[in-house]
Amino acid sequence: MVGENVRTAKGGFRGCGTRRPGCYDASPMRTRRSALLLLCVMCAALSCTAGEGPFVDSCALEGNIRVVASDTNPFSAVARVTVDTEIPVWVEYGVGDSFDRATPPRTLAPNQLTEFLVLGLRPDSQYSIRAVAGEGDGAWTSSVQSFQTDPLPEGWPQCTVTAPDPDLFDADEVICSNHRLVDETPIYACVDREGIPVWWLRHPDGERMQQVTALSDGSFAAVGDSDSFVAFFDRRGVMTGEYIDLWFESRTRFFHDWVDMHEVFEIVEGPWTGAVAFTTATVDTVQGEERGGTGLIVFDPATEEVLWDWHIHGELGDDTPIDPTMIDYDRYGIHDEGGARYWNHGNALLHAVDDGGEFFWMSLRAQDWVIKIDVETDEVLWRLGYGGDFELVDDLDAADPEPLDPRRWFFQQHAPEWQARDGARTRFLIYDNGVTRPDEDGDPDSSDQYSRIVEMEIDEEDLRATVHFEYGSPDEDDPAHFYSKQLGDADMLPGATSLMFDEGLGDPWIAEITYPGGQEIWRYHCPEMPRFYRLNYFPSLYDTTWWYDVDR
Repeated sequence: MVGENVRTAKGGFRGCGTRRPGCYDASPMRTRRSALLLLCVMCAALSCTAGEGPFVDSCALEGNIRVVASDTNPFSAVARVTVDTEIPVWVEYGVGDSFDRATPPRTLAPNQLTEFLVLGLRPDSQYSIRAVAGEGDGAWTSSVQSFQTDPLPEGWPQCTVTAPDPDLFDADEVICSNHRLVDETPIYACVDREGIPVWWLRHPDGERMQQVTALSDGSFAAVGDSDSFVAFFDRRGVMTGEYIDLWFESRTRFFHDWVDMHEVFEIVEGPWTGAVAFTTATVDTVQGEERGGTGLIVFDPATEEVLWDWHIHGELGDDTPIDPTMIDYDRYGIHDEGGARYWNHGNALLHAVDDGGEFFWMSLRAQDWVIKIDVETDEVLWRLGYGGDFELVDDLDAADPEPLDPRRWFFQQHAPEWQARDGARTRFLIYDNGVTRPDEDGDPDSSDQYSRIVEMEIDEEDLRATVHFEYGSPDEDDPAHFYSKQLGDADMLPGATSLMFDEGLGDPWIAEITYPGGQEIWRYHCPEMPRFYRLNYFPSLYDTTWWYDVDR
């Protein structure tokens, strides 16, 4: 309720001072409420009332707000605001009269049109929206506009959420991965904790995008699944650039047949900070046989410059991998993924700079290995996994550690994720698909298929590795049992108290478990969809870059 000594005017701001009763608290808030905004336009003059507050000496705030639906994302809107005084402004909205969501505040320059993205709008709900301006103990608000949002687009997949205790979760959290409509239209979508879609990203030509990643400036990069490309999108979901394999052909040291769909991410340290790295693939003829191979390209989208590239084949046509002392064309992992064409199957990258130089980790699914690549020399420094260079032991710090069963290595893995790096020690998560594991004699055994989330630590000086945490069970009656033949991802959430992972292919679901307890606390299940690939967790749609801010 507005106090009787506060004047308001239609379309204008109302002023609030510290001693005025019933005034609005201007602190921005966020909530899970979101909706699909109808195409609408609203304009409201912004003015202030004389009296107490930070503008008591110059009560002359003028401006306007115009809100339009986004033409690229049905779950967001664009608010265009101008004011004639330098002042913090944000846009506030909510279902009914709640106003329990807000954009981040921004200090606007006088008479400069500024766009605010209004994100996380839920379908089929009545919303109220207003602009707020002010600082300190004063606040000015525009008039309130009401609108009814549209239902979900036709063909949205039916998904369910199971959460024994919904109060565990923050209302702003979103979980994002590949989705498809019933008619097979590919989308990348984010849902809230109730499983309601609140954001999406679509390729303008309808192409499937497999790996999508948020960049540190809030924009997005994606690599194609239905075609060979790396694409870039702004925060509104508008494509700002796209590069296909032919564009890179004359700009790289090695030949890359196509941009692979498995990985793209931003480099955040070293001389290449701000560039992106992505996987590539090439089929070469080796000893008269077609053999696939994985490569990578480091690319700066700002300058359109290829900064570095690498390929496991090395020079095409010489029948020799780039580092024959570490990579053997005749070596296969435990599981045969399709012979020579898929003898390595690179599916993930990590990058870092330390005292030892600059390097990449690359996951080779078909070798059951993660390899370390030296940027300066192109050499493979080590091979981590079953039959590689590390010994699996019970305790890295023990004077005489005991060997662990080598079957506790990861097999046909996806998505390694660093948790901590300290000199020669690295602790990381990895998704162990477990299609085929070795039996006691070391022979392939696919009779006992199950997947795991594994937390490991390695010591690169002693070439030893250990297992800190495992989730997954071969017992089908165990609640921890799950099996993902292909795809999959696992992420540690902020605070390191829970893990989120997805099942991947066929009847896909995403689950969150406590860490290290391993109790399931949330599940998102989409039986009508063919698959998820990687997942992204965001504390808020306004905070898609949390990953770059945490101390890893």
